[in-house]
Amino acid sequence: MKANNIYRETSFEKGMNDTLPPEHLGTGYLADALNCFIRSDEIVKRNGYTIIGDDLGSAACQGIKGVRFADGTKRVYSVFNGAVYSWSGSGSWTSLGGTLVTSGYVDIVVANNAVYFFDGTNTVVKVNSANTLSTVAAIPIGTTARWFHNMLFVTGVSGLPNRVRISNLGDPEDFSTGTTATIDVNPNDGDYVVGFGELKDELLIIKSQRAWSLTGFGTATLTLADLNERLTGFGTIARRSIINTGNDVLYLSFSGDVPHVRSIKRTQYSDTIVDGGIISKQIETTMKGLNKSALDMCAAVFDGRNAWFAIPNGSSTTNNKVIMYDTVTKAWVRHSGINASCWDVFAIGSQVQIYFGEATGDSKAYRFDTSTSDNGTAINFQFITRRFGGDMPESKKKWKYSYLTVKETGNYDLTVDFAKDGFDYSNLGTINLSGSGTVFDNIILDTSRLGSTDIKRKRFSLPKVVSFYTQYKVYETSATSSVTIRDFETMYFPKHVREV
Repeated sequence: MKANNIYRETSFEKGMNDTLPPEHLGTGYLADALNCFIRSDEIVKRNGYTIIGDDLGSAACQGIKGVRFADGTKRVYSVFNGAVYSWSGSGSWTSLGGTLVTSGYVDIVVANNAVYFFDGTNTVVKVNSANTLSTVAAIPIGTTARWFHNMLFVTGVSGLPNRVRISNLGDPEDFSTGTTATIDVNPNDGDYVVGFGELKDELLIIKSQRAWSLTGFGTATLTLADLNERLTGFGTIARRSIINTGNDVLYLSFSGDVPHVRSIKRTQYSDTIVDGGIISKQIETTMKGLNKSALDMCAAVFDGRNAWFAIPNGSSTTNNKVIMYDTVTKAWVRHSGINASCWDVFAIGSQVQIYFGEATGDSKAYRFDTSTSDNGTAINFQFITRRFGGDMPESKKKWKYSYLTVKETGNYDLTVDFAKDGFDYSNLGTINLSGSGTVFDNIILDTSRLGSTDIKRKRFSLPKVVSFYTQYKVYETSATSSVTIRDFETMYFPKHVREV
């Protein structure tokens, strides 16, 4: 009797890879991973989100920020249709007024126990701990700002594309020191400052084609030690894509025909800041499909492990897709159903959660929680395996069985399809995720089973399937389910070449 050969996948930690053909992928890779997390050698359907506050109309969210004031008061602030709103953790949004631009991004910055709103056009708006709104004429009207080392850095002032203005120490509303509070970063070079990042004790000033860093911070005012060009040829056009993940600053870059997510990092031993290169090479096909004329809409957030990038896919002019990078495993997955114009990570209660504002013409903001749906809409979970047989492309195989092991999570059906040699998928069947209950078996036999189990394993037959490759798609689309995949196997006999 012939012995079965087995392809076994017990670890998926390399994530999705759509750059290589699926038959060239190695163990641990997936051809697709949609709406899931890859955790501890498991594929887990992601949790959902719920609306916070109320629906404010038909305008996209222009900015969102969670704030904890010095007296312990916590609020979430947002901007819709040019107006500022606050939310205390329950109930509806409270309108504070405001005369900001009615479309486009508004940068929200917390500095010295107050919240400042920058739109690049109107006088900066301020909200204090008493939740009172006012304007501050002394602050430069920029597009973005950063509170760093007790100084407010502002850039994006109209007509001054390379200028950074700096407030007095400890006072974000005092820019009275004149020229000593102004830095022109390689002016008149045809480039412009897009946004700020922070890495170690340096303030990164990132242009569209270059990245610079500012050093010289201490306990007193800034004593400029160095304005150093850290990276030439690669910058960003999306200021909201710049995020710090610890030892790296990640951002969306676009200098050729394919957008990329790049890294600026500090070295392990010398703490020197260097180019970390492209980190999105595994999903280059996805990156090629983005709307290259709307990349400035990209927005990112870091949750402590995963970096989430909301991006405009296809012909969309708003962010309609999310790609997520696991900074531990270096794996990518993708998410649908999340249209995020802006993000924040905040704990208005006892738990830190991700917040985001709607990117489409729908004035809502959401918070990720333990929901199994996206505010009532089903989450479409799917993963597609690599194309098995790529290590023996010269010979056909007689495929026999596939096995799927899952965690018992409830009465939900997980569907399994298969395709041979890249043709259309055909259905193999389903596996129900409900528990088998308590089992009392013969305790004398070695095969005895007592109690209950938390896993389920099912065999799917592949009768008379002969091909070079086979590939599997596993999916579930309900609004109430949770799914955990433990491992996957497929078995075959090699078809030997006949002698002539």
